[in-house]
Amino acid sequence: MVTFLPRPHCCQLFSVAIKRAISKPVPSTAKWVPRRPMSTAVGKGVDLPDGRRLGYHEFGEPTGTPVIYIHGTPDSGVTLAGFEDPLAKRLGVRWIAPDRPGIGHSTFYPHRKVLDYPADLKALIQHLGLPNYRIIGTSGGTGYTLACAQALPREELLAVGICAGVGPWEAGQAGQSEIIQKLVISAVRVFRQAYARGGAGHGLEMKLNTEPWGFNIEDIDYKGIRLWYGSADENTSPGMGQYMAKRLPKAVYKEYPGETHYSIWREELLTEFLKDLID
Repeated sequence: MVTFLPRPHCCQLFSVAIKRAISKPVPSTAKWVPRRPMSTAVGKGVDLPDGRRLGYHEFGEPTGTPVIYIHGTPDSGVTLAGFEDPLAKRLGVRWIAPDRPGIGHSTFYPHRKVLDYPADLKALIQHLGLPNYRIIGTSGGTGYTLACAQALPREELLAVGICAGVGPWEAGQAGQSEIIQKLVISAVRVFRQAYARGGAGHGLEMKLNTEPWGFNIEDIDYKGIRLWYGSADENTSPGMGQYMAKRLPKAVYKEYPGETHYSIWREELLTEFLKDLID
């Protein structure tokens, strides 16, 4: 929806429009239906202390190296279903992909903030009995990934990677012409209509990505976070990754010529990312 935006910070432009158009999330009434073939492990869940249900999905090698995937927006834990399962098995990876509140199998929580997410993930980690793990986040999951990097125990969280991640609100927005603004707002209206009967979770996700995450990038003291970006990404531009890399301690930034927001997830590169996290 946003590929028509030529400016480097088009994702923030989209966020500006979303913030203006979405005042509150719409009720979620639609039954969740999988979009593609997936592992039989899909649809597990854990009850959280506040009574909510956290849905999650597992692929790959059940006894392999745990890698937790923090999905983007609008996506879910099965974004890559049918693709990462054989790859994870080949690499000996236990791919664990939770759904955020109001998405997939997870209960909607209208008052949540980005900084609330580590507690949910910690409950899942304890439920699964993971002594250690890695995290890979993407796109609209970037804020949650960084919040987890800061909050989860260092002795457990062994590596963190962000692929094509959205930048924080304070990264700034490019100049926005009246024509571009109208186009983006029009796109948001399309999203609102499409999600009218089941968009509560995604609506809140979009809203949270238009606001400060509740922490400053400079306050994250987890060292060595990997940042992978495609040079042709018009959704989450390389400039966003460069902004974060300059402010995260000992961050490792790598840019892939010609890759887009979607092509960067091809098997060859995902293999490289996972090996980077595990080795």
